[in-house]
Amino acid sequence: MRFRTIVSNSNLLLRVVQSIDKLAKGAILKLTPEKLHIIVLTDIDSGLQLWSDVAVDALFQDYRIESIHNNEIYLEFSIDNLMRALKSAQGALRTTLKLTKKQVHIMMPPLNSVRSIAERMKTMGDRVAISANREGEMTIRVTNELGLENLSYDASQEPSASTTPGRAPGDHFTAVVDMKNFLRFLQSYHVAPKNIVCCIIEQHAVVFYVYIGTTGYGVGALNDQNCGSLTYFVPVRQV
Repeated sequence: MRFRTIVSNSNLLLRVVQSIDKLAKGAILKLTPEKLHIIVLTDIDSGLQLWSDVAVDALFQDYRIESIHNNEIYLEFSIDNLMRALKSAQGALRTTLKLTKKQVHIMMPPLNSVRSIAERMKTMGDRVAISANREGEMTIRVTNELGLENLSYDASQEPSASTTPGRAPGDHFTAVVDMKNFLRFLQSYHVAPKNIVCCIIEQHAVVFYVYIGTTGYGVGALNDQNCGSLTYFVPVRQV
């Protein structure tokens, strides 16, 4: 996953962010080759939602984006932090945006095998630590309020990993998420996913890209046509 660009119209981007400042503390940023999307989902009581898009050419120049998910990138950001950064950039000769968080992509094993383990895990703790490295090793373990590991699931025989630059291939990237959110993601087995890519962004989130197929996992899935996709953005569990 790579993203880098020069902000050519920071004033317009600032005005867009200012317009959503009072709606929520955070928002979701969706970057595509053609457009920048900002999505704001407020609390359940309010029910207010905002979906916006701005053409890339209106904001940026030398725009470079690359990901295994159709060259689309999803990020969660603090509206206040972005607004302060854009205000400080007013009048600057050059403002560059780029991804700096360390992350790794890895193919997940079939969800049925993960679900059976998760059902046992949910009675043992309320957090799930998901770890992976660029050698194709993946581990899912459960922790409780005391931080104790209760049960581990080693998926290293199943997935393959990306070759993104960063630390040594054997170093693990880890994110701890809420057990309830992890179980909600596992409900995606209903769409008979062709493949699932897990993106671990340390100290930030885990993003699951679920590619919908007609035959599911297995030999038939290799030649199965991709019908669509589901994207789950699961934020890390704050201690």
